[in-house]
Amino acid sequence: GLVLFCFLKRQRCLVRTTWPPAPRVLSGRRSPGMGFRIGPFYVGGVDESQKKAVLDAAPGLPFNHHPSTGQDGQAGYARDTVQAKVGQGRRDYVRARQLLESWEHFNLGWAYTNAPRVEVGSPVIVVARSLGLWSVNPLRICAKASSRRSMSYSHRTLAGHQISGEERFTLELRGDGGVWYGVETVSRPATMIAKLSLPVLRMYQQKFKRDSLRRMCTLVGTM
Repeated sequence: GLVLFCFLKRQRCLVRTTWPPAPRVLSGRRSPGMGFRIGPFYVGGVDESQKKAVLDAAPGLPFNHHPSTGQDGQAGYARDTVQAKVGQGRRDYVRARQLLESWEHFNLGWAYTNAPRVEVGSPVIVVARSLGLWSVNPLRICAKASSRRSMSYSHRTLAGHQISGEERFTLELRGDGGVWYGVETVSRPATMIAKLSLPVLRMYQQKFKRDSLRRMCTLVGTM
């Protein structure tokens, strides 16, 4: 996914790096010692007030990515597309659609969203952990399409996001009855930190796609 990653020099201090996240929950108590901030990153987790602050600001933020500049080979953008068969038949398609609409494909533990209603204009925040550090980044749903045999929606990065780009999630019931889920992204670093950590950024983007495909395969097959 479109999440924030970086590489920082090892700090000479003892920090707590384990924090069981509560995916998609935006209210709750703050744990002692949670949320020490280093620049745009948090050590030990992100507390609910920090997530809420980003979510509250998101509706007023402009996009930091414009699709016309994000074509293959232009302006440093990378484009990725992955797909996997996650089920067979209409029953599995209906299950997969419910999962996609409730953002379960993004509920990965190390990365999750606020799971907003899937409507154009809905603000999205992505909370993610990389190299022991947490980040919170704003996006907005910018497109949605739906038919009897397919659905898709996209969210695009907003000002303040460490990445500039767009991510699209697709679901299709094909003619042979196969149910296919896919992730399409176009992105490039939006800040100096992201540029310097590009290899790590790309590594976690690929990890997100693998984990998301695996989760959909697992959930559709076990529901």
